[in-house]
Amino acid sequence: MTAAYWLAMWAVVSASEPAAPGHFTPLVPLPAPKIVAAAEAHPGAYGVQRIIDGLAGTEYSSNGKGTETFIVFDFGHPVAVGGFQHVDRRDPATIAESRLVFGSTPDLAHPAGSAVVRHANTPGGVTHFALPSPVTARYVRWQVTALGPKKYGTVGGAEIRFFAAGQLQATPAQAGLKLFGRPVVLRQQGRLLRPIRVAVDWPYAESLEVTLRLAEAASRTLGLKFGGQSIEFMVPAEEKPLRLAAFLESGGTVLAQSEAILPPVRHWTVHLHSHSHVDIGYTNVQTEIEKLHWKYTEEALDIIERTASYPDGAQFKWNSEVLWATDSYLRQAAPEKRQRLAQAVRAGRFHLDAMYGNELTGLCRPEELIRLFACARRLGRELGVALESAMISDVPGYTWGVVPAMAQQGIRYFWCGTNHIHRIGRTIEVWGDRPFYWVSPSGREKVLCWIAGKGYSWFHIHGRFERVAPETVFEYLEQLEAAGFPYDLLPLRYSIGGDNGPPDPKLPDVVKAWNEKYEWPRLRIATTSETFRVFEERYGAKLPEVRGDFTPYWEDGAASSAHETSLARTAAERLVQADAFWAIRRLERYPAADFEQAWRNVLLYNEHTWGAHSSISQPDSDFTKAQWTIKQAFAHDAVRQARELLVRSLPQPAGAPGAID
Repeated sequence: MTAAYWLAMWAVVSASEPAAPGHFTPLVPLPAPKIVAAAEAHPGAYGVQRIIDGLAGTEYSSNGKGTETFIVFDFGHPVAVGGFQHVDRRDPATIAESRLVFGSTPDLAHPAGSAVVRHANTPGGVTHFALPSPVTARYVRWQVTALGPKKYGTVGGAEIRFFAAGQLQATPAQAGLKLFGRPVVLRQQGRLLRPIRVAVDWPYAESLEVTLRLAEAASRTLGLKFGGQSIEFMVPAEEKPLRLAAFLESGGTVLAQSEAILPPVRHWTVHLHSHSHVDIGYTNVQTEIEKLHWKYTEEALDIIERTASYPDGAQFKWNSEVLWATDSYLRQAAPEKRQRLAQAVRAGRFHLDAMYGNELTGLCRPEELIRLFACARRLGRELGVALESAMISDVPGYTWGVVPAMAQQGIRYFWCGTNHIHRIGRTIEVWGDRPFYWVSPSGREKVLCWIAGKGYSWFHIHGRFERVAPETVFEYLEQLEAAGFPYDLLPLRYSIGGDNGPPDPKLPDVVKAWNEKYEWPRLRIATTSETFRVFEERYGAKLPEVRGDFTPYWEDGAASSAHETSLARTAAERLVQADAFWAIRRLERYPAADFEQAWRNVLLYNEHTWGAHSSISQPDSDFTKAQWTIKQAFAHDAVRQARELLVRSLPQPAGAPGAID
């Protein structure tokens, strides 16, 4: 084997005091216990059973219980527990410390033992804990006792496992060794290097000192504890497979060995889509939200102009998400401000996404789905651009009729970023990062649809990109590779500061610095249409076609205001009737502006924001009532305007009515 293809690693294990024969206690996984009590789970797909289902992608989260989060486990009979493993949520709601209490009854009234566990305290962090000596018990209560640095109360975990103490072994024959390539190539002093991770699995209660050597390189000393750990080494990055061999030795005896042929690092490009999630209300009164987004528009234009000379990929771009606030900005802005925005739009730096609002499409009448994109048609004509993509955020599920409504108006791409925390069912689990062509009921139209694997609000939790550890991005790419994701381009929603958040003025500099440091993965600030066009050119011929209704279910919330919902539906029907009468009778001076305003009110009522964020906890507050007054008015105004238009479209009686004999 040539040196270019073969790299040998030796891990020389030594202890300050040599391990005595028969001194190694293996910790063997126990069958998953039954859960007999637990803190209330967060609404949505966060049930407590998920913490013992053996699936890394599912999680249990308490409903904000913090240090009151607990689970009581029942093994069914007394067992000798020697170890514990906890995998934290992939979320900043991490755990710093917990306590295990063992006993013979579910109330743990007479503990047989207890132990304090200090956790990895990182998103997705894995904690292994070996008890000083095994404790025999049928029940164990796990209780969170200290929260992570952000003090978020929605703690829990992805997995919990318990281990029994096995029979003593003379040598640690069950030690394991694995080699992993990372999806990373770094630039260092003119060289391209890739990190290789060497993971040592140590399934024993006893600790050992380990010296890990990499082919004559300086050794590294670490203490092996139950669960083991991993070390990274840098090796030259090449565009060909890399053959690796690793050995774990103790006293001249090979305990474990591993060989691997790692493919070249994939040429990943992550497209960051800067946008603000537009809640028309929720975080503030609707009129204030509108002004806030006008402010964001001008801030985005400032950043666009400031970074015009930055390297390709680091120049700032902004996605409108929806057109509600952009349209009203253009209506009220001074001519020079309208021209400034128009120039950025034509240059492809300020992107207009075609939906008017983040609509609950299951509430929409057929004509309403068409009207959902009417503003896009008008702005496209006025600005001289073609709007070919739409974004929708927060909402999980969309009626099938939205496909022909988009396709018939030239919209080819549908970029869906659902809520990724709760009330989304299995939307992300089943469809996340699995792009497909969504074919219309007739089979004549289709749009390229992508459900964001991290939803729209991943950075609401992680914070601005400058504060996000690169490891967070690398782990996401590793998850995709492990799941068989076949593409090297990944769109990623980037909205910060919560709903109705601002643009990030530091993002271009962060992206510029990242691309100077890393050869792969690359970052690119992009627009929806730009990303989807590139993706379709590369992979469109390979994408699956899907037919059917992406059945939405947030629409049930509209029943909380059933009267207004019926008014909005009535208004939509009357507007269709009025429009038809106007066309049939060929009336002059078609009131286009009046129809547009009426449809606008219908759309704004069926838009997904249903009141203030505090409407459940503080339904009678002035803040809640102020938002509902405006939301309610959309329906009332729409039905009034629709009736007036219908009356105007009908023939009026001539003269006085005749007498009735």
